[in-house]
Amino acid sequence: MLEAHWSGLRFGEIRVQTDGGRHKFAVAVYVDDLDPDLIAVELFADGRGVEGPLRVSMHRGLALIGARGFTYEVDVPGDRPVRDYTPRIVSACPDSLGPLEFPFVLWAG
Repeated sequence: MLEAHWSGLRFGEIRVQTDGGRHKFAVAVYVDDLDPDLIAVELFADGRGVEGPLRVSMHRGLALIGARGFTYEVDVPGDRPVRDYTPRIVSACPDSLGPLEFPFVLWAG
């Protein structure tokens, strides 16, 4: 099912607010006919120094009006610039052994 509908996924508006030393990201994700439980939306940042990459799960919020999609939100510490972060969609298949099992990653651009 994921393979058949992956090409229908797309990002919409990405909003960021910085307040109180935190960045709050809100991302519109259009899921087409795909079950939204089959995907996960993450905020990704490359590693710094000896740290590995940062992957922060975004939480599905309100349904988008007039389209099949949802707003995904998360807030992160403001110790890195907003430009360090990129939203992405990955497989959330419950039977998956991990993110490398499926070649599905859609980056916001």
